Amino acid sequence: MSADGSNGTGRPRPLGGLPGVTVLTLLTFLTIPQPSAGGADGNPPGPAGGEVGAEKKAEPRRYQIMGRKKLSPAERKKLEKERTDRIKSAEKFQKARLAEYEGVDWVNRHKIRTPNFDVHCNSTRQVAEFYGKMMELIRAKLSEMFPSKIHRNLRAPLLIYKNQEEFINLDPQARFMGRGLGGYYNIQSQGINIYHGTFGFTGTTFSVLCHEGTHYYQGLVVKDYKNMPIWFSEGMAVYFGDGSTFDPKTGKIEVGKIPRDRLAHLQDKILRGQHSHLKDLVAMTRAGFTGSHYADAWALVYFLAKSSDKGTKLLNAYWGLGMERPLTRKDFTDLAQKYYEGIENLEKEYVAYVSALEMPSAGQVIGDYYVSPIFQFDYKAPGPDWEFFEDPGDKKLLVGLLSPGTSAEIRIYYDNNLENLEKDVYVNKQVGMLKERYSEVKQESVRISNLEGYRISYREEEKPPAGAGKKEAEKTAAAPEAKVEKGKPKEPKQVISFLLIQVDGVVTIKGLAKVIEIEGFRNVLEKANENFTMCLTRRW
Repeated sequence: MSADGSNGTGRPRPLGGLPGVTVLTLLTFLTIPQPSAGGADGNPPGPAGGEVGAEKKAEPRRYQIMGRKKLSPAERKKLEKERTDRIKSAEKFQKARLAEYEGVDWVNRHKIRTPNFDVHCNSTRQVAEFYGKMMELIRAKLSEMFPSKIHRNLRAPLLIYKNQEEFINLDPQARFMGRGLGGYYNIQSQGINIYHGTFGFTGTTFSVLCHEGTHYYQGLVVKDYKNMPIWFSEGMAVYFGDGSTFDPKTGKIEVGKIPRDRLAHLQDKILRGQHSHLKDLVAMTRAGFTGSHYADAWALVYFLAKSSDKGTKLLNAYWGLGMERPLTRKDFTDLAQKYYEGIENLEKEYVAYVSALEMPSAGQVIGDYYVSPIFQFDYKAPGPDWEFFEDPGDKKLLVGLLSPGTSAEIRIYYDNNLENLEKDVYVNKQVGMLKERYSEVKQESVRISNLEGYRISYREEEKPPAGAGKKEAEKTAAAPEAKVEKGKPKEPKQVISFLLIQVDGVVTIKGLAKVIEIEGFRNVLEKANENFTMCLTRRW
């Protein structure tokens, strides 16, 4: 949702800090419960939830079976009624949201005045008033986390277009950046330009406001806003933006959550040896800071804020220096020497800590269903013997199901559509990559939760390289990655996957079983899409 291909919301921009009251700022972070450490072995993510090449893992996976309570007839009836009501509510919500997206022409937009903002919004007046209240709440939360003297306190314009198309058509920056831009902070006006609507299955206007609101608040309190290091700027914005949740019922913001995609991306980079070394990260300029670096920047801020007292002290001291003058690379390395006896030692602790962070659960098992409020779906187990599981080695997995004692599995993934490809372009690209590697690749259109989707099936068995002769083919078949523990060739699997594609997100339901077992599970796997139900109820 950003201009640079990350899940941020705009171009990299600098961030500020606190003069003289930094301890209060970071104590806010420390009151948030820390996640427990756990296994961090990873699986290289492939397109569409690991469709291509996600099985090349030397060690066996460690599944974590999720408890599944057997329901009485009365409990089952109650659960099914609740699910039916939830689906009906989602349908009503969708109709109401369409009215919000219809809105009014921009010249007739609603203008709401709050203590600190001038809200301009051409959705409904209710939506306009709500965003005004939400932005005041975000500013108050940032003031609590980053207490500081306000240097510039002009009323800031908050421009909210009724939908993404309106944003792209009317906003020059959005028209230039296209669908990859969720919103941005305008340094000149100190305002924020966004649109009303969700992004894919997980992004919200709230997360954009939190991210860009962080930059807005920094613009109020920092004397030399443009000279803050980019890793610090975006690391803090991701910490607050991606790591916050909003409860519309209570009106409260909870901060310090682990963003799944940032953690998965960084842990994968660490496993591949492709993460940014800290000596390079803290010296980066805006020109060298790409979408991939948002994860590194978030993780360094998260580590310093949560891992230990010395991390907090370093961050406090660094922040304080930034209030006096522009920060330099030497400022950070000197503080690393003081608190960690060198940036190399700091990096060792940082990598170990981040690698050990557990992926936050995407949902919970309720009776026969896995329910994910975050990704807004539920999935029903195909039968009483199937077990739900999580796999720490498969970073993009939301949830899996297995048939005990067999090779049959169903895995559900969510991937960002980073290129914002249309459905047909995305699926054709996937099929093309699969055909290069596997045989018997087939594609057809299907319905998934009453939405347009695709079914792709193929035999997961590596093909010899194109044009390879007999010796080359034999050599490929005997390659180490094609063997398992006892030296036997890896048994081929039949894969039946379903793709539900939106412009910025893709859900993949991947069913698979060994070829020798597939006939016993074909009926279940070919209908795996029927057990998946989207419940789109996220509004903000």
